[in-house]
Amino acid sequence: MFESLLKYMYIGQVEVDEVAVLALMELAQSFQIDSLVAECSRFITENIKPRYKSETHLEKIARAHVVISVAVDYLEMAAKLGKHLLYRHCLEYIQQNFEKVSVTRSFLNISEKSFDAIIRTHQVPLTYALPRLSVFTCSDSQVKCDEVNIFKAVIAWGQHRADLMKAKMQKAEDAPRDSVIPDDVTLLQESCAKLICHVRYQLMSPQGTFPPFWRGFARS
Repeated sequence: MFESLLKYMYIGQVEVDEVAVLALMELAQSFQIDSLVAECSRFITENIKPRYKSETHLEKIARAHVVISVAVDYLEMAAKLGKHLLYRHCLEYIQQNFEKVSVTRSFLNISEKSFDAIIRTHQVPLTYALPRLSVFTCSDSQVKCDEVNIFKAVIAWGQHRADLMKAKMQKAEDAPRDSVIPDDVTLLQESCAKLICHVRYQLMSPQGTFPPFWRGFARS
């Protein structure tokens, strides 16, 4: 990646792919090469809002698959570097492709702040409501998303964090007994409670969504 950085500094050109652009952008930021950071930002924006007419149908599908897998990484990088316009573009892309992006491995590691930003906007009052559908409001467009997917994404995210926490505690065999339930557990519970509040249960059917012992609570 450093070779790509040097190439850009000497000839002002660089070749990068959908995944490598993240490392190059961070490297360029660390060396304060603003023009290269802007070039990487433009590359990401063009990929999440494709306008490549020369691509074949299969090429578009292949690139879309890669972009979906790294969309969260794009979002987090934009947040880390303070690129607000890029962050907004990435946020809208994830909202519009939430069903696919929310089941990627990278989504499990999304920050609470970014997760909250993604699902918070769908709480804008609806002018209409379809069964089991919610509406994201991005700019001046409305994006439909199955409410069940939001619920499942929150549960999966919380479970992943809990599993990591459990593994960390299991490694600390010599830790005092009082530290088995650290403050991190309380913070995770608070984070999950905050995120799950964005789910509108009135747009969900309890059948097929909740375990049998939860369904009574879902109706109440």
